[in-house]
Amino acid sequence: MNRMVGMWREGRLFIRDALHSVSTGTSFAVAVDPGAPGGLRFGDTFDLDAEAVADPERFTSIDVTGSHPLPDGGALRWGEGSHGSEGFAARVASDGDPVWILHLEESNPFVRVFVTGDEATFESSSGVRVTPGIDAPGLPGPPPMTADDRRHRAGE
Repeated sequence: MNRMVGMWREGRLFIRDALHSVSTGTSFAVAVDPGAPGGLRFGDTFDLDAEAVADPERFTSIDVTGSHPLPDGGALRWGEGSHGSEGFAARVASDGDPVWILHLEESNPFVRVFVTGDEATFESSSGVRVTPGIDAPGLPGPPPMTADDRRHRAGE
């Protein structure tokens, strides 16, 4: 079991603005940016395991406050962290394990979702709106390249 699944099952998340893709084990730094596609600007990937080991106190407890069922038996879930200013959104599979998790430190809790086709717009109590793809969150097309991807493409 990877760290993201373990955190989710324990009802806690690492405190960092991030989108975690469970299937790839990749964590992306993100920032709320209303001008960016989906309302999120993607930064570099980071090593969640290394950061969690280096700073084991940097976790928040989460409360799922809403859920929207999906046709495949999975669901979209959202809620708040223990620090009041935090919000999270997630897509879970039919077994309840996460497919992806979005955590934002300063968004305030997410309180509702609007689903249109393969997109979900999560809205926080402070009006922050982000629209990740339900099955492939983030920018259209492949996720941002990591440094290893860039080296591989350059033939290094």
